[in-house]
Amino acid sequence: MELPVVLVSAHDSRGVGHLLRVDLNNETYQPLLPYAGSICTTPEHLFIARQEGDRTRLEKYDRDGLVWMRRVARCFDTHSLTPVGSQIAVCSTGTNQVIYLDESGAELHRWAPEGANEPDAWHLNSLSAHEGRLFATCFGRFAQFRGWASRIAGAGLLLEPESGQVVVEGLAAPHDPRRVDDGWLVNDSARSRLLFYPDEGPEQVVIESPGFSRGLAVLPKHLVVGFSSPRCQERQQKCASLLLVERGSHRLVKSINVPYAEIGHIFEAPDDRVLQAIQDEQALDRRGLLHERTIIATADRAGGITALSPLRPSERPGVFDVHVRVANDGAATWASSNQPPIHISYQVLSTRGDAIFPEGLRTRLPMPLLPGQTLTFSLAIDLTMCGHLAGPAAVRITLVQESVAWWGASDCWTPAVLPLPAGMVRASTRRPGRWMAKLGLKSSI
Repeated sequence: MELPVVLVSAHDSRGVGHLLRVDLNNETYQPLLPYAGSICTTPEHLFIARQEGDRTRLEKYDRDGLVWMRRVARCFDTHSLTPVGSQIAVCSTGTNQVIYLDESGAELHRWAPEGANEPDAWHLNSLSAHEGRLFATCFGRFAQFRGWASRIAGAGLLLEPESGQVVVEGLAAPHDPRRVDDGWLVNDSARSRLLFYPDEGPEQVVIESPGFSRGLAVLPKHLVVGFSSPRCQERQQKCASLLLVERGSHRLVKSINVPYAEIGHIFEAPDDRVLQAIQDEQALDRRGLLHERTIIATADRAGGITALSPLRPSERPGVFDVHVRVANDGAATWASSNQPPIHISYQVLSTRGDAIFPEGLRTRLPMPLLPGQTLTFSLAIDLTMCGHLAGPAAVRITLVQESVAWWGASDCWTPAVLPLPAGMVRASTRRPGRWMAKLGLKSSI
C-alpha cells in the first residue's frame, strides 16, 4: 500500500533540529530546512511560524515559493497554527492567546481565557479546526506562569476557545486534537499514549509507547504518532520515533526512529513542488532579515521586582533561591531575546549603598514580558563570592539591559532588596533594617 509523505518537525531541547520529509514506505527521511518552529500544511500550502523575540514571523508558501511573510506582534512561544475557513489561527502560548489572522496574515482579533494572568499560565498548545470551528488543548486552568508544571496529571483540557465549552477533560499535558470517525483523537502526552474519545461510549487507548506522545497526522487508513524523549530522561532508543498505526484496528504497522530527542509536529506533506520551492527560497541571501536593536528607554523601565520569599539555601553551598514577581508597567516589551538582551541579576550592597559585588550572575527572563503583565518564577542567587562580610549588607535584585544600564531604584522602578542570610555577615550591633531604611532600600520581605 502506497503511503503519503509526511513532514515532521524534530529537534533537541535547545531547539536545534530540522523539518524532515519522511517517506513512510521506505522508512527514510530527508532534512528540508533547519528547525524553525510550528508548521501546518494544506495540499497546496505550507505555513511556518518563526520566533523573533516577542513576536512571530509567519510565512506562507505555495509551489511558486513565498506567498507572504507577516510579523505578528506580541505573539511568542508559538506552539501551533491552523487554517480555519478563510482565516488562520495562531496559538501564542506565551501570552495565553489564540490570534486570528485573515488570509493575507493581517490580525483580526484575539481570544484569551479568563484567569490566565501571567505568560504561559494555561499552556495553550495545539489548535485544530473542524467544520469552521476552532478547538485547542491546554495543560489546565492556572493563573501564574507555568502554574501547571507540578499539576499536569488530570488538569489538561480539550476545549472550544470562543464558547469556552470543554470537550474532554482529565488529560495530562494534551496535544494534537483531531476530529475523526465521530470522535476525537488526542495525545495524552504525559501518560505516553494516544486516546480516542468517541461521541458515544468510553475512551479508547489507540497506542502506548515509552516517551512523550506529541505530533499526530491522520491519513486515509493510518495514523502517524510521534513519541519523544521526555526532557528529564531518554527513551530506550535515545531518539524520537514515528509510529504508524492502522486506523480502526489500532494495530502497530511500523516504527521509524529519527535522530532527534523531540518531535514537535507531524503533517501530511503538501505538493512536492511546494517543498522544492521552499528549498529554493532558503538558498536566497537573507542577510537583510536581522533582529532589531531595541534600547529600553528610561520611561519604559517602569514597574518593579517583588520578592515573594526570603533567600532560602539551595542544595548548592552559598547559593540561595528566591521566588520573585516582575511587573512591567512601561510601554515596551522586556525580553532576553532583545538586542541587547535583558536579564535579571543582582548586586550586593554595603551600608552606604555602594555595590560591594556589582556583577551577579545573569538569568534569562523565562518569557518576554509584555506591558501590563507580571511574571512569577524562582531565581537562584549565588553568594559564594561574598564569604563573611565585615558589616551589614543586602542583595538588590533588578533587571539589566546588557551594555546599556542596570535598572536602579527610581520613581518608576522598584528593585527587590533583601538582607543577606544570617551567617554570611559578621556579628554587628547595627540592625540591617535601620541602615536599609536610611538609604531608601526598603526590604521586600
